[in-house]
Amino acid sequence: MKIQTRRLFFLLSGFVAFASVFAPINPDLPPEEKGMWEKAIEKYKEIHETQQRSYEPRDADFERYNRIERFEEKAWALAEQHGVFFVGKAQHRQPRPRIVEYFTSLVRPNDDLARDMNLRGKVALILWKRATSHTQELITVDSLTYHQELEWGLKPLRQIIGVH
Repeated sequence: MKIQTRRLFFLLSGFVAFASVFAPINPDLPPEEKGMWEKAIEKYKEIHETQQRSYEPRDADFERYNRIERFEEKAWALAEQHGVFFVGKAQHRQPRPRIVEYFTSLVRPNDDLARDMNLRGKVALILWKRATSHTQELITVDSLTYHQELEWGLKPLRQIIGVH
């Protein structure tokens, strides 16, 4: 009986480890994050409308993104390299008062990460959350038809964080 219990323990431990590594990029969002995601979508639409381009959401392949080695790290490196645009901020009261900032970065079809993401003719918009000066969290990934001439108004990360 001890051997079966031990085997079950290892099996469950392995499943938990696997699930934590392959947690979905676009999970059911908590209300505050969902509100910021909706605000980001409105900004994406506005950017397209003001530049007279069609806003065409495309299916994002979350399963593929979750299999990309160091996906979040690579996406963050692109945010640092190419810049981001501000989406919004929220005041959290619990567990301690703090300001949380939300911003979006892009993965364009010519970026190395785009090949892994199979973006072909699409741009990925990555919504980030930053609660401290040292940590950020990828919230969700959206995919749109890519318009090369579209100006996103990206600014260097250091100009966005802590300014709004």
